[in-house]
Amino acid sequence: MRLRRSSKIAVSGTPGAAEAVPLLKWPRGLVGCVLRLEGNDEFKNRLREMGLCESAEVSVLQVNGSVLCQVQGSRFGLSRSAAEAVIIGGMA
Repeated sequence: MRLRRSSKIAVSGTPGAAEAVPLLKWPRGLVGCVLRLEGNDEFKNRLREMGLCESAEVSVLQVNGSVLCQVQGSRFGLSRSAAEAVIIGGMA
């Protein structure tokens, strides 16, 4: 009998490369890649204007009432609901 290892298992509780999670739940300090944006077109376009476009590298710096993140050298805050709409995954 042969056992297969799943490529979707996360190590030490951090999201793996195959996992997609909202930015709000992404571990602080870990760099991820934006996989998709959720919401209406106006909201998604605003996020893209801020640099949060698909395939952008993003990291979470701090989570309090809002989410402080860094994208392409710029730091800005997002509301918790906006951070839920940004789906990211690990760097392959």
